[in-house]
Amino acid sequence: MKLCAFRSNAPDPRLARWLMALLIAVLAFLSQRSVLSFGLTGADTPLLLAAASWSDRAVPPALVGPALGDPSLGIVFYRPLTALSYSLHLHTTGLDPLAFQLGNLLLHVGVVVLLFFVGRAWLSLFGAFFAAVVFALHPLLVEVVPDVSRR
Repeated sequence: MKLCAFRSNAPDPRLARWLMALLIAVLAFLSQRSVLSFGLTGADTPLLLAAASWSDRAVPPALVGPALGDPSLGIVFYRPLTALSYSLHLHTTGLDPLAFQLGNLLLHVGVVVLLFFVGRAWLSLFGAFFAAVVFALHPLLVEVVPDVSRR
């Protein structure tokens, strides 16, 4: 008598999670894809030019002191990761608006997918999916992705 191995017809739950994450990423990208045609706004340019000042230095100013804001107005922020990301963008692509908008869009997609996986720790699979989709498509985020200075 030959014993057959047990075969389950149930789908692999890991595959379902990754397919949902991919679907969320596609939804987040498609919902904000119009930002790729936007230029830089007036609020973006001073921040980016301030971050560009490190091109001939060994250490970006973002890592050693206040790099964002306008000191003449009393507005100085110490946000090293944001300033470093501006500096790296400027160093690699210049002031190309498409590169900055694509960078912001990919950051948004990454955050949405990360929210799905973190939400999975506390919610069901569909609860985490729903939370990530709402976060990706909510109209409140309409101003965050296209405005480079809100990174």
